[in-house]
Amino acid sequence: MTQTYDYAVVIGRFSPCDNGHVERLSAIGGLAPSVLVLVSSADKARESRLPWTADEREAMLRAGLGEVASGFVFGRVGDHPYDPAGFAAEVTRQLGALVDGAIGKVCVVSRAVDVRPAALDALPADWARLTPPPGPERALILDAFYGDAAAFAGLSAQVPLTVFDRLQVFRGSDVFAAMADEHRYVEAYKTSWEVAPYPVVFVATDVLAVQADAAGVPHILLVRRGGIPGKGQWAMPGGYLDPHEELITGALRELREETGLTLSDAEIKACLKRVEVFSDPERASRGRVITHNHHFVLPAGALPVVEGADDAEHAVWLPIGDLPALRDRFFEDHYAMVEFILAREA
Repeated sequence: MTQTYDYAVVIGRFSPCDNGHVERLSAIGGLAPSVLVLVSSADKARESRLPWTADEREAMLRAGLGEVASGFVFGRVGDHPYDPAGFAAEVTRQLGALVDGAIGKVCVVSRAVDVRPAALDALPADWARLTPPPGPERALILDAFYGDAAAFAGLSAQVPLTVFDRLQVFRGSDVFAAMADEHRYVEAYKTSWEVAPYPVVFVATDVLAVQADAAGVPHILLVRRGGIPGKGQWAMPGGYLDPHEELITGALRELREETGLTLSDAEIKACLKRVEVFSDPERASRGRVITHNHHFVLPAGALPVVEGADDAEHAVWLPIGDLPALRDRFFEDHYAMVEFILAREA
C-alpha cells in the first residue's frame, strides 16, 4: 500500500484489538494524513460471538494503540445487514464531519469479516478499497478467551499486554459468565449437528405484528427472550419451523406460544401484509438460519392482552417510536429486520 490518500477510513469490529490491528494502524499514517477509525457492529447487543460493546472494543483498541491513538478520529457504525445504503450514509456522514472543503482522495481499509461486501459496494465508487492481511482466526481467539486459564494465557501472544489485562478483568465479571454459558451452549448445539451428511440449514419464522392503540399510536409486539442465546434481549415472536408445518402455520404457532395472543387464525391471516425472507449467512450464532418474517397490521383499537410464555419470559406492545433507544438490546438481527420492514411500509 504505497499510494497516498487525503483520508483513510478504517472499519473493523476490533473484537478484540490484536497485534495485527496495532501493527496496521501504526503504519497507516503512510496512507493518509487524516484517519477515521470506525468500530463496526456498534448497534449490536452482546452475544457470545461479540461479547464486548462498542465502548469496550474502542477502549481496548485505544489501550492497545497507546499514543498512536491520539492521531486518529474514532467513530461508530452499525451493522445494517439489510440496508447497505444506511451503512454508507453513516460512514460518509462521519467522514464529512472531518472535511473542510472537498473530500479529495479516500481509501477504505476493511476486511470481509468486519464489513459485508454489499455495504462496501454502497460506499462512493471513487473511494479506493484496501484489504489488509487476514488477522488471527476469530473463532480461535474466542475459544481461548472462553477457555481455561492455560488457554486464556495463550492469548497474551496474540494481543497487546494492555488489552490482555483488560480481557483478564472482563473474565471476572458476571457478563463474562453469561457469555461463556452462551458460548458453550452454541458450540454444543453446532456439535450436535455435525453428524448430518451435509451442512444444515434451518428454517424459521418470525412475526412482526403492528397495531395502533386507541389513541392512534402505532405499537409493535415484542418478547423478551427467556433462554440462551440472547437471554433477556428483545425479539419478535418466532422460532424454528416444525417438519410438518406450512410457513404461516409455524408463524401463528410461535406467535401464540410466546405471547398468548388469542385472535383466531382467520382474524390474524386477514391482517397479513407481506412475508419477507431474511437470509444473511451471519444472522444467527447457532448456524445458517433462514427466517420468513410475517408482517401483520392489526386494526387500530385497544391493544390485545399478551403474556410471555414458552421461550419468552415477557411479551409486550411497545410504541414504535421507542424502538431506536432499544436498538442495541435486540437479539441478533431482529432490530435490523424491523427497521427494514417498517421503512418499506413508510
